[in-house]
Amino acid sequence: MSNSTTLLDTISSSQATKEVTANAMFDAASPAMIFGRRASTTTALTWGFYGGRMLVDGVLTAIANGTVALTASTTNYVEATRAGVVSKNTTGFTAGSIPLYTIVTGTATVTSYTDERVWVDPAYLTHQVSVAVTSGDVTLTAAQARARYLTTTGALTGNRSVILPNNGFWMIYCNNTGLYTTTFKTAAGTGVVIAQGTRALVFADGTNVVLLSQSQPVIAGRLVKAMADANYTLTLAEAQNNILECTGALTGLRNLVVPLTAQQWTVFANVTGGVGIQVIGASGTGVTVADGKRAIVYADGTNVVRVTADV
Repeated sequence: MSNSTTLLDTISSSQATKEVTANAMFDAASPAMIFGRRASTTTALTWGFYGGRMLVDGVLTAIANGTVALTASTTNYVEATRAGVVSKNTTGFTAGSIPLYTIVTGTATVTSYTDERVWVDPAYLTHQVSVAVTSGDVTLTAAQARARYLTTTGALTGNRSVILPNNGFWMIYCNNTGLYTTTFKTAAGTGVVIAQGTRALVFADGTNVVLLSQSQPVIAGRLVKAMADANYTLTLAEAQNNILECTGALTGLRNLVVPLTAQQWTVFANVTGGVGIQVIGASGTGVTVADGKRAIVYADGTNVVRVTADV
């Protein structure tokens, strides 16, 4: 204990066999030394580390002492997997890994290193990160993946995916805009679509991302929209209405463009001209509702599909 009054068996200048006391304290502190630098096996471009015992998916697992071969004349990122397997790369810590050391090397030796092991996670830290998602899929960095609360932002220009590590859980707030979807998935597995303006708790089970819980978007009432003989794209606020009524005298088939996030609407084509209204997303196929008719339609993430015939 680092208090003015210690509980440790400290060493006095006059005592004999000081090494016995020192070794006993090192033994007591050894659980905190796992993956620490082992000087006796660290030489040139070989990095030695101590093993120990750690929980791997609830199983107390022995990790052996080991070494890692470093790459010369660069920055090496030494890390461990959730199973305690130690490796290095020269690009950065891997999302989902346990950071151990950042090591700078020369042509034949280590020139400097930084201990990145952080075992204490203070409860008062928020661990929040904002991730911009707009024109392409985004793979979380190691630092982003360590946060437990993720917010995605940005106006989507197409359906996008956020790639999470294969293991972990996150609270996610999808604060994207645009008439497209945001999917949260692993690199090789499946995932879940989180509706804009909602929060969800997700879990990566080693292969796929699965949904644990999700808040529901607030669905308002009825929207009456004059089409002005032109296509119209709903705003996100307008799309929250579950009854959509279109009015106006049309000279051609006009599109009512809705978000492709999963949602259902009752559409009333209260128009004239004999051409009807096509309910469609920014991409994909849509549904045409005839003049004076009503139909229930929904977006499935790709297309707008019909639930009922025109009535």
